[in-house]
Amino acid sequence: ALALPADFAQQYDLIWSLESGEHMPNKPRFVENLISACKAGGRIVLVTWCHRDLKEQEKRLRFYERFLLYIINRCYYLPPWCSVDDYVRLFARQGMDQINRDDWTDRIAPFWPAVINTATKPVNTRRLLATGIDGLRSSIAMILMVFGYKIGLIKFGLVSCIKPPESPGYLSSSS
Repeated sequence: ALALPADFAQQYDLIWSLESGEHMPNKPRFVENLISACKAGGRIVLVTWCHRDLKEQEKRLRFYERFLLYIINRCYYLPPWCSVDDYVRLFARQGMDQINRDDWTDRIAPFWPAVINTATKPVNTRRLLATGIDGLRSSIAMILMVFGYKIGLIKFGLVSCIKPPESPGYLSSSS
């Protein structure tokens, strides 16, 4: 998604990105490529793990929130996350129309406890431990994800928008 071939340009009426944004180290370039692949008049839907939006007076997340995300990112080999507000700004900067957002956190919140419950069954625990360090890292991350939800840090956010009919492609972040 960060290096799409030229023949992807303006090919699709609908771009659906589910749980991908958190894996992208360059969020502006990721958004540019989503827009580039979308036909003029098409819709983009991005659903991804995010950190909470910053409050008006905040410049960054609190220390313990940054530390928690750092550990999760290390466990899952992820780059830094951004907020839903950050994605909304990236789409707006590219001139997208009808930008909408929603917080799906409450709808997805049962997921991680269910995964943990499944993983703690004896047969699955043995399998998880057999995967070695990656299994251990995933186990730690699952627990930390639940904690992040409970303190309001981790969000499962949705952003959707329409590419304007007159839009030629995307505006480069270098412009």
